[in-house]
Parts: sequence; structure tokens; C-alpha cells
Amino acid sequence: TNLVDTNIYFGVILLLQAIIGFMSKILKSIKIFDGKNYDVVAWTEKLKTVAKITKECVTEVIPMLLEGAAYDVWNNLSDYSKEKQAEIGKALFEAFGMSKIDCF
Repeated sequence: TNLVDTNIYFGVILLLQAIIGFMSKILKSIKIFDGKNYDVVAWTEKLKTVAKITKECVTEVIPMLLEGAAYDVWNNLSDYSKEKQAEIGKALFEAFGMSKIDCF
């Protein structure tokens, strides 16, 4: 049984390494958002896609993907809102979304 346990252990380690590598590649594909450098709608859509693909909540990594004014928007959210991807997206869109003037 020790050989079986060892094989299972190494199998789990390899699986975890593959998952971490996959997540790392996905998160690297999302640019750091500062409110000026990227379209907020496209950025939040990428996060939704990552959440859908991984079936994981991405709200825990969002602060690591924000800088400057965008981080300030996130930081000023309530603890409840920081746990809700839709609330974070809404706040970022309200702060950095296209205004009516930008549409012309």
C-alpha cells in the first residue's frame, strides 16, 4: 500500500502543478488595470471568462490586478462588495466607463 500511496501522492502533486501553471497563464493574460490603460468592459469580461473557465471565484486576485485609481476604487468598496465580482465590475465601470461625451 505504501507504493500505491506514494503514486497517488505524486499524482496529486503533478495535478496541482498543472492547475497552478494553467491559472498562472490565464492570469498573465489579463493586463494590470489602472483605469486608463485598458477598456474597463473588456477587462471585466476577461475576468468573467477566467471565472467561467476555472469555475473559481476571481475576486480574491482582483486587487493584485489593479493599480492606481482602479485600486483605489476597489479599496473603497465595502467588504461585502469586495467579495462580489459584479459589484467590483459595476464600481469600476462607474469610475472608468465611457461617458456620454466619450461616445462622440
